[in-house]
Amino acid sequence: MSIAQCVWAVVMWALLATAAHAEDIDHDGLPDEWERAGGGTTAGGYIALGHDAVRVGRRDVIVLLARRDTKNFGDARADLARVRQFYADLPLVNEDGSTGVNLIYLYRDPLPEALRRRPYNDPAVREWIVPVEWRGYAHGYLLEDGPGGGGGTPLCADMSASGYDWRLVAHELGHQFHLDHQPRRQREASPLYTSIMNPDFNYTFNGDPEAVHFSRGRFAGVTLDERNLSEALAFPIGELRHLTVAPWDFTLTARGPSTTCVDWNRNGVPCEEGVRADVNGGSAVSIGETLALGPTSGAPALGAVRTSVYAVFPQVDGDGARWAAPFESRPRGAGLVLREVRNGALQETVTTVARFGVHSNPSVAGFGHRLAIAYVGAGGVPVVEFWKTGAVGGVVGPKVSAILPQFLRLGVSVDHVVLVAQPRETAATDVRLWLFAWSRATGATYVLELGDDAGATQEATRAVRPRPRARGEAYRLNFSYGAAVVPSTAPIALAYDRARRRVSGVIATTARTTQGVLQMVDLVFEDGRWVAENGRFVGGAPDPDWTADRAPALVIDD
Repeated sequence: MSIAQCVWAVVMWALLATAAHAEDIDHDGLPDEWERAGGGTTAGGYIALGHDAVRVGRRDVIVLLARRDTKNFGDARADLARVRQFYADLPLVNEDGSTGVNLIYLYRDPLPEALRRRPYNDPAVREWIVPVEWRGYAHGYLLEDGPGGGGGTPLCADMSASGYDWRLVAHELGHQFHLDHQPRRQREASPLYTSIMNPDFNYTFNGDPEAVHFSRGRFAGVTLDERNLSEALAFPIGELRHLTVAPWDFTLTARGPSTTCVDWNRNGVPCEEGVRADVNGGSAVSIGETLALGPTSGAPALGAVRTSVYAVFPQVDGDGARWAAPFESRPRGAGLVLREVRNGALQETVTTVARFGVHSNPSVAGFGHRLAIAYVGAGGVPVVEFWKTGAVGGVVGPKVSAILPQFLRLGVSVDHVVLVAQPRETAATDVRLWLFAWSRATGATYVLELGDDAGATQEATRAVRPRPRARGEAYRLNFSYGAAVVPSTAPIALAYDRARRRVSGVIATTARTTQGVLQMVDLVFEDGRWVAENGRFVGGAPDPDWTADRAPALVIDD
């Protein structure tokens, strides 16, 4: 459900409730007549509120609690009491002059055996915890088997789950009240949003686990633009002490009794203006605004040329139920389409890269002024296409395909391809491009360097038709575990690391008795070839929790 749909649903529910029950002076969603009578009848049946539990004029919130296992609530009652007190202490003035929010717990039976292994957002779990007669009048909560483990609440939901630590429960209930990880009307996380809703302040504030709180709006008038920051904030230094502890560790300097300078860029120079810096690098970093590229029947791939990012993703015609079918089940393969995000804005043009014949997820790389797109074609043969790009963005056809007889000479059928581009590092060097191809039958990975005989980087050749060519022959890339050469049991992930001038990767190997263990590898360029070096396992050791049978994703922020 989108945010717009969420707001629409809330508004429509409020209108219907107001029409059916004209009075709700405390705005808690419970009709006043029900609070006086101790219950009321909904579309699903009668619900009992209890004469002593609810009161007209006070915000009363009903929470239906259930456990996943067969335990009672004894081990969680102390934490649940803390949650009640936390909400009761809120400085919200009610219609009757009282303050805070009154949480009312109604304890449900543990989940039935058939539901205990299902996720909390499974519809059947919600049906058990929040029966239909309570919909719109109560909030559901599933307590997991310990105090920790994180939590979850879908957008605009009436259902949450987490361990029973009181700060976790208070945080997830906040999501049900439509509070998010970032301040209202802002898309980015902020170190000035000191709410328990901010994951950086969920468990502790200023080093004190007992000081967590909802935001009082003290810093609501401050918007942090990471491209143009002022290090001088109009607040006493004591109100900003939380910025000096993890995860930020900023240095503060008092400039008088009511102004504090925060060294946002950590350069030791206080009170600068027009600073560019990443100031929201804690665990509360959000993904920001999402862009709807369109439906896809496979994994999208991203590649950048100057200020444009190009997304290429598979699509198939016909019944939508077939969109998620494996590539192997499509005799003609899928098609490919391309969307461009230019300077952060999604462009309207949808470019058809291929109408059919695509038998794998694509890979994309910016290669000088060119955009290179690779995928597996019919018969397990890699296909690589070069596109021209415009001076201000956009791709310019027609595409030009590279002829790659090298793989035919190897006699291998491949199932997954990855393009890796090495950018120009000095005026004397040029961009370079390699195709890595993985075969499911053998687990082997093969490498072939590609180039553009027309020139991929010179401005004078931008408008010239590309002439892709293979550079030399394809060769096998050997990975190892200990002294043994091992195949990758799943498609590989690779990315160029500019800081270290090497390729970093993730493969899946068989370690000891565990298959598909994710292992990080480094590729170094020696004597004209990439050579793999042993890397550590994801998670530190061969671990069944870090396994995969599909292609992982790897991004290097350099």
